[in-house]
Amino acid sequence: MGGRGKEIYMVKNEAPALEIFERYDRVFQPIYGSDAKFDSQGGIYIPRWRSVPPGRADPSKYKIISPKSVLSDEARMWKGLETMKPVCLEIVQITEDSGSVEAAIRYTDHILTGTRGKEREQAEAVRARTQFLIDYFQEWEPGRISESDRKGLQEETVRQLLAVGLDSETVTLEEKQKMGQWLIKASKAEDSTGRINQLITMQLLFAVQRRVLEREIAVGGFTVPKYLQISEALVFARSFDRKMMTEAERALMNLLSTVHFRRPETQTEENFGVTRGKMRSVAWMFSQIKLSPYRPAAKVIGERLNQLVGLMEQRNIEGAYEIGLVDWVESDRAAMEQILTDPRYKEVFYKG
Repeated sequence: MGGRGKEIYMVKNEAPALEIFERYDRVFQPIYGSDAKFDSQGGIYIPRWRSVPPGRADPSKYKIISPKSVLSDEARMWKGLETMKPVCLEIVQITEDSGSVEAAIRYTDHILTGTRGKEREQAEAVRARTQFLIDYFQEWEPGRISESDRKGLQEETVRQLLAVGLDSETVTLEEKQKMGQWLIKASKAEDSTGRINQLITMQLLFAVQRRVLEREIAVGGFTVPKYLQISEALVFARSFDRKMMTEAERALMNLLSTVHFRRPETQTEENFGVTRGKMRSVAWMFSQIKLSPYRPAAKVIGERLNQLVGLMEQRNIEGAYEIGLVDWVESDRAAMEQILTDPRYKEVFYKG
């Protein structure tokens, strides 16, 4: 995975996190070109990128995955994190509703809605407060404002930031930490020595304005497009899987009503070839279904159809009845129909 800007990507240095990242990176298959991936059973995995304060980037807790370097993780964390932004990559396995693609769509929707709504609200609050202070200190020279009034300005800034979830002491994103700290400091119009300093105050306020813009560009240019792509891929995959399962289930129902299954004693060589070809075609249709909850059922029925093909090639359709294989296929088909009508898997769309 490539880095963006000066960011450095890490995963938690814990066995479960390292194991799932290794499988995500090397084994799982991407869902229609997105960063979401699926495993052999249709399980869905979605990445989350979380900023880590430089002080918490402990090499005993994190393992660097990108960009590559000849230096050890310890050396890079000691040397490079002053100029690079550490980002922890977490691979989230969808487990709600049996790990369904519908649950994955809702999860992605939640990320997009939360990111857009929260980021927009915070950016607007910081921008409005910053502009107010710029205008205020341009109209009123800080030295002519009483200390109690300047304290009041600072307290109001803290209140407005907390109202949108921006606590500079607890927020983990470095950009937000700095924006909050600078804005609070500038609200009292003092420098680091505690003296009134209009020049430093205005520099801090203009720096906050730049940071807000940079944050909006980062969110709009990376986070939102990434999850929009994932959401679109999941919606398409769901539509494809359901359509393929519906068509395969219908084809299977027709197949089970053919003369070979209703009256195996009437089988002919010509019918054998036609039925066997249809069976292989239906098995292939089931093999194209990718995601949970559709893939596990499709995989089972596809394997049983291939067993049936093997028995047919041996001219032993009676054997399929003897071991109950035909009954199993019919039962699997009914179970598949139940999945398609299950209210948990109703259609969902991204609403952000």
